[in-house]
Amino acid sequence: SWAGDNVSEEFQAEIADFRSRCYPVILVNVRLDNRAWIEQAEGFAELFKALRLVHPAIGFIIDGINSGVTQGWTHADMSVDRERQLARSLINSTDDVMIYDSIGCTVAESLVIAEMADGFIGHVGAGMAKYRWVANLPGVAFSNETFSTPGHRDGQLYDSYREGARKAIHVP
Repeated sequence: SWAGDNVSEEFQAEIADFRSRCYPVILVNVRLDNRAWIEQAEGFAELFKALRLVHPAIGFIIDGINSGVTQGWTHADMSVDRERQLARSLINSTDDVMIYDSIGCTVAESLVIAEMADGFIGHVGAGMAKYRWVANLPGVAFSNETFSTPGHRDGQLYDSYREGARKAIHVP
């Protein structure tokens, strides 16, 4: 409710309009630099097109770095501009797929988006706190081999620490 109280009416209307045209809505987390899926531009484009064949009204929200947050530790090397370029590339290569670019949104906007999504696809990282701990979305997670190893503390971190936590499906 805090997030909903801290976003503009225009943003609420925009995201509600997107939601009204799409089902399901899948939140897709992109990252570059130190947490990159190297072929994600091609891979996500192929995945979006394939899922649209099965779910014609599917919509994707591309999520990445939020604005107005301190980018320290491993986030210091990350670039909002480069993530926006990746989002534009995905939008341009998937003509008839409904995509909303939320890269650079505020944390409040990002939380509102997470709450209205039906599921997520994303790398194991700090952004999962929004999808997993706050919104408790079902989804598919991927990472390097270490984090994807069953039972690895950091890779499975978001499967706990909240009541009724949904476990993500981890793919190699």
